[in-house]
Amino acid sequence: MPISSPERFFKAKQHLALKKDKIAIESFQFPFEEIKSAAFYALGNIAVGNLSKYLPFILDQIDNPHKKQYLLLHFLKEVIVRQSVDKAEFQDSSVEKILNLLFNHCESEEEGVCSVVAECLGKIAL
Repeated sequence: MPISSPERFFKAKQHLALKKDKIAIESFQFPFEEIKSAAFYALGNIAVGNLSKYLPFILDQIDNPHKKQYLLLHFLKEVIVRQSVDKAEFQDSSVEKILNLLFNHCESEEEGVCSVVAECLGKIAL
């Protein structure tokens, strides 16, 4: 049974969406800060387009102890910035989760993590 044009389009769109997510996340591995910054910006924009899908993933990943917390907090900061620019709305439960997560990490031993947490809190306050 042949696939109709709308079905083909939908499948292609899904495939491309998965590829762009994977490419952006893999960009965190590059040693160049410019590429990492571009990845944060891209993923922040992608996430704001579908907060219900990406925000829980981001928050879960930040809450797991590993070396990528600093990078993931930058990702969260971009989501917060884009959300405020685009006037997208976080659900109240999401705001509570974000604030709890940030307050849990504000006393991190890593100075960079503390700085990004402070930036996130400042952006939320605005």
